[in-house]
Amino acid sequence: KGFKGLVTQLVRNFLHTSHNPERITLYACGPRLMLKEAAKISNSLDVNCFGLLEEYMACGTGACFGCVVSTRSGFKRVCKDGPVFDLKLIQW
Repeated sequence: KGFKGLVTQLVRNFLHTSHNPERITLYACGPRLMLKEAAKISNSLDVNCFGLLEEYMACGTGACFGCVVSTRSGFKRVCKDGPVFDLKLIQW
């Protein structure tokens, strides 16, 4: 019973059958590859998509820069600038 496959396949199917995809905002939390696929789907359909990034945080205060991610506007610290980011801005 149910759906067998990746959750991103369900999201893609839902967005393709939605009447107003531009009014939808996706929120995601999970493995990096899933977030990357969610960003790809949302970019292709012009849907807002925010994700909770999980990176190793050595200090948790932003001093060590151990948790940086590359974005379109430079490097951002997950512990201080996030952990929630607009996934369209992340450089995968």
